[in-house]
Amino acid sequence: MITTFVRTAAFLAVISMPLSMATVAFAASDQKHEHKHDHEAVAKHGGTIAEVGSYDVEVVIADGKIVAYVYEEHGRDISKKVSKGDAIFVVSGASKKVSLSVVDDRLEGTLGFATAPGADLDMVLRLVVSGKTHTGKADVHPK
Repeated sequence: MITTFVRTAAFLAVISMPLSMATVAFAASDQKHEHKHDHEAVAKHGGTIAEVGSYDVEVVIADGKIVAYVYEEHGRDISKKVSKGDAIFVVSGASKKVSLSVVDDRLEGTLGFATAPGADLDMVLRLVVSGKTHTGKADVHPK
């Protein structure tokens, strides 16, 4: 009887340890991503906000160009820390890749395809910030 009790206690200890560790890890990951992004305040140029990694990126599509402004979680512009990037769109069933280059305080690229104002474009945005690649998806709307 004591042996059964000891085995049961040992079994429960073995099972409860990973479960409690998983709960702690889940709670920690929840806190890590619990920062608020004030998208209305960040869209300073009238664009669409995309979350790319831990960054907010304002994307403006107009006049055959894509312009992106990168902000850290507190709204500070960090576009100058981005070394390169690209945007991938799905247009008429085909992928269109647009390279983005740093120009002054923003990233810019030439679309190479026509867009209609207000259209709904699916986009994947990749940025290299301080040597690390960050990726995010968004629906953007040309002006």
